[in-house]
Amino acid sequence: MSKILPIPGNPKVIGSSFPAHGEKNSSVCYDINVTLHPTEAIILSVPETYQSMVLDLITLSHRKAHPTRSKDWDPEPSYSRILVFDKKTRAWLYWGVNKFPAVSFGDKLAESRDADNPEIEALHDWVAYSGIIYPQAVCIINSGNGAGASSFIHSLIVDFFPKDTSVKQLWIFSPGTVFADPKKNSNELFGGGESYKGQYPYAVAINLLKTPSFPLSEKGDSYYLQNSQLHIVVDREYTFSRIEVAVGDTKDTGEFNKDGHIGSLGGAKLDIMLIRKNKKQYLAQNLNVPPQGVLKASPRKRLTVLPGDKFIISAERDPAYVMGVRIQ
Repeated sequence: MSKILPIPGNPKVIGSSFPAHGEKNSSVCYDINVTLHPTEAIILSVPETYQSMVLDLITLSHRKAHPTRSKDWDPEPSYSRILVFDKKTRAWLYWGVNKFPAVSFGDKLAESRDADNPEIEALHDWVAYSGIIYPQAVCIINSGNGAGASSFIHSLIVDFFPKDTSVKQLWIFSPGTVFADPKKNSNELFGGGESYKGQYPYAVAINLLKTPSFPLSEKGDSYYLQNSQLHIVVDREYTFSRIEVAVGDTKDTGEFNKDGHIGSLGGAKLDIMLIRKNKKQYLAQNLNVPPQGVLKASPRKRLTVLPGDKFIISAERDPAYVMGVRIQ
């Protein structure tokens, strides 16, 4: 294994012995359970068998260790910064290097939450946000300020593009939506969200509370809405590695939000369930929905599904608009 270079900013590394466990067909899981104080960091080594695969998604489970919020203002906010060491370029890269300014580094706010209800952050679309990366290591830094800005890191999941990238089923609801293909060096494109003034034309709306001003889709070839959940029906027998959901949750208010785009920011949480042989299995739960992005879920191992099996995509807290679904 090639040597990993020093971390930018020289944070204090308090741990690097966090073995990967629960390795899936295209993802690696880490149980961490560590408190990080400001400027402290931990390093996670990526198993060598995955270092030749392209990084796609990182899911971080974290929370603020000691609440200091007063009403709507936190004088000592805690942030988590994710850096990935790329084996090819031998450089540490942060999420959003192609999108966010270097002053923010794609930092994620660690909310004050109970220990059994951490914030689950999906750092999605790494190819679009940071380029093609072959990760050798992942670093988590507490980038907050102040004695009360400690965070608690529960776990981290690193998802890769599967080796088998053949498409088993595909739905494009919002015209213009495209899923990434690292073999063609192509990024995601979205038929709704920021470039559409917070609207998602012809998306499938889940957990819908109020009819928006733009047209929606409700049913079609191998999909339908039921109880405000999107049901995706398997049309033939195949073995799949993962499911991807192009989704957003901006509210169609016509107002500018804090990111400078039109539409109030939502707070939707996404669940993805598989019903296979009449048995339910959650592939992902409580994922933060971005204004526009692709969220993914993988089974522990590649699974064979049969005609009539279903994927159920649901949302809580706020409406979410599904622009497309791809199963690989």
